[in-house]
Amino acid sequence: MRIDTATSFWRATDLGQLSTRMILDQDYLPAHLGVIMMEHGLSGVIAVQDPTRNADQAAWLAWMESSPEVLGALVFASPEPPVELSHWAQTYKKLKGVSVRFPGGDERFEVLNPLREATQALDLTLEIGFSFEHWQAIVPGLIQHPMGRVILCPTIDSTSPLVKSEIHHYIHDIDANALENVWLKLDHLDALTHTESSGSESEDTEEHLLDASDAVNWVTHCLEHWGPDRLIWGSTWPLLTQRLTYDEAMDILDTSLQNQPESFKARILGANAVNAYGLLP
Repeated sequence: MRIDTATSFWRATDLGQLSTRMILDQDYLPAHLGVIMMEHGLSGVIAVQDPTRNADQAAWLAWMESSPEVLGALVFASPEPPVELSHWAQTYKKLKGVSVRFPGGDERFEVLNPLREATQALDLTLEIGFSFEHWQAIVPGLIQHPMGRVILCPTIDSTSPLVKSEIHHYIHDIDANALENVWLKLDHLDALTHTESSGSESEDTEEHLLDASDAVNWVTHCLEHWGPDRLIWGSTWPLLTQRLTYDEAMDILDTSLQNQPESFKARILGANAVNAYGLLP
């Protein structure tokens, strides 16, 4: 089983004037991934609600429930649990978790405890997005107060000096074995890529080459210090289409794992996601 754990879907009629990036101002439907799923042997995807494009959570969950490509769905929430969460969990069987953004600032990790308690009680996964400078606020809280299934989704950027130094330092200093039921999501890898001119020009076009070395280094470092059983992969489709193709996104993972056993890829692309989201085998 292969699973893409970071996809989002919306209809152009839901967008209004939200986006100035024309490539995103169109329908992105589960059915659009059909050919891609066949080409890469994907069994299905985890859909993550985009709160700016899917404002009606119940309607979005109903849509995901009816989409055969979707194996599981995550609703977006503030640190306070949605009052409808228990009802949604009973109504929508594909609801597998809640996605939240750690507010940072002066907030302590304990601000997430009500949501952690709610998701644990409903056997849902809590997916925590955060800026990497908050890594040291989040991980100790998970170690001190283990609670339910948690997926960490750090936001990283190739323009930040963190990519070259501090990020690797943080990962190195954390004992993944101390984080029971915690996984690290390898998504937004497109943000660690950039294009360079090939140096050859035709009359009308200039060829550009994709440099994904930062992304490959990041995946390699996570694998070295977290191991193949604590990582899951997500393409971040369709946002990735602003920088690269789905094939190129998959190539980044393939390149990172080219000297590793094939079983590593099977776990990162499938078995780990089954455990992390509580999917039926």
